[in-house]
Amino acid sequence: MGTPENRIKKWVDDQMKHRLSGAWRYCPPGGRFGSNGQPDRLYFYRALFIAIECKAEGGVATELQKKRLQEISDNGGIVAIIEGKDSEEMERVFNEVANRLRELDLR
Repeated sequence: MGTPENRIKKWVDDQMKHRLSGAWRYCPPGGRFGSNGQPDRLYFYRALFIAIECKAEGGVATELQKKRLQEISDNGGIVAIIEGKDSEEMERVFNEVANRLRELDLR
């Protein structure tokens, strides 16, 4: 089943697939093949960019991860740190997507 963090990544993927069907998804590689601080999940949905950092229960984002998320947010992206199976934070993301789509008249 993988690490606790991998289970959260799968849960996030399932939530996104269910609620934002058809969203483009990219999972940046970690380790020596990746770039430090990149969010675990990047999605593009109907003109909206969504970046999610996944953490196991009790996990904490690094300062570099927070900085990257802030850069994405400053450029109009929707960002979140999901710790555990945080349904409330996921719902906040979905509400933000819905609000932005209404603003862009892309419902």
